Amino acid sequence: MQTSPTDAREAERGLTLLEVLVVLSLLGFALVAIGNVTGATARRTALETAVQQTADTLQAARTRAIGSGLPVAVEIDAEAGRIGWPAHEVRVGTSVRLEAVLAREAAHDGMGRIVFFPDGTSTGGSLTLRTADARHTVAVHWLTGAVDAQ
Repeated sequence: MQTSPTDAREAERGLTLLEVLVVLSLLGFALVAIGNVTGATARRTALETAVQQTADTLQAARTRAIGSGLPVAVEIDAEAGRIGWPAHEVRVGTSVRLEAVLAREAAHDGMGRIVFFPDGTSTGGSLTLRTADARHTVAVHWLTGAVDAQ
């Protein structure tokens, strides 16, 4: 069976350069969109984890102070992203920035601190944890020692 010249040309026909460029551009846009969503999700998860760990650490210190009858000082090293006391320490992670607003007398050796007292009170303070996309605040009320993550 013989083929006509038009059938032969159709069999050899491929994609034009323009078609290839359009497809590659669409794939590039899709990969960028997926990368942005994945990065934002990872940062959000890291921030939420850091906020929860920070609140848990502060609450554990309050509980320990009330239970033991002794003050518990939670050291806050904002530059290193570290919060805790010798028996219990948390690091907020590299993608999360830590900022602290504390009472002046609570500073010691270049680090801040929140002290929880056996009667439930504390020196109080506010810790802000932030990423490029969001921020949350963990506040400690001075009168009640209550820990509130917002």
